[in-house]
Amino acid sequence: RVINLKYIDLIVRKKPEEVKKIDFGKDFYYVSVGTATEDALIEAVHKALPKFHNMFFVVAADKIKKEIRGENFILLPFLKDPFPYIQGCSGIISPAGHTIISEALAYGKPILAVPVKNHIEQLVNAHIIEQQGFGIACYDFAHLEQSMREFFSKLPKFAENVRKAGFKGNGADDIVKIVEDLLSK
Repeated sequence: RVINLKYIDLIVRKKPEEVKKIDFGKDFYYVSVGTATEDALIEAVHKALPKFHNMFFVVAADKIKKEIRGENFILLPFLKDPFPYIQGCSGIISPAGHTIISEALAYGKPILAVPVKNHIEQLVNAHIIEQQGFGIACYDFAHLEQSMREFFSKLPKFAENVRKAGFKGNGADDIVKIVEDLLSK
């Protein structure tokens, strides 16, 4: 039996209204590569990017040691403050960790989730993204290019679904209020 169940909004490290977006003067997609999948995902992204020459990508990963610019991409070392990129992008491609998904949704961005193989939390997160219509999942790096094409073709619908969900990223504030209410009783 559950008593006094409270739902909260997403918890994010920085709220969208606290962040100024980065502007490259064109639409871009933010690719965040987590350490557990870094080598395989970077390789898959490296193979796929040339196929999308009319699009622009910002790729951030731990293994990248210095900024590298290409025709349709910028490779950046790990970003301690990715929020201007999240705020400014048209969509996110990343592993399916809870933090990046929460931030993508709170910032109103559709997501192409690439879950770590055999990582149950990420598999569940990716499935939920698809079920809610916030983006798609790519469960196999070999299919990343195909998944990207599908993601881009459905981007307006995904963006609308995320917008309609109305996430604000104020879950931490919600928790504080719940705790204060409990303490005042």
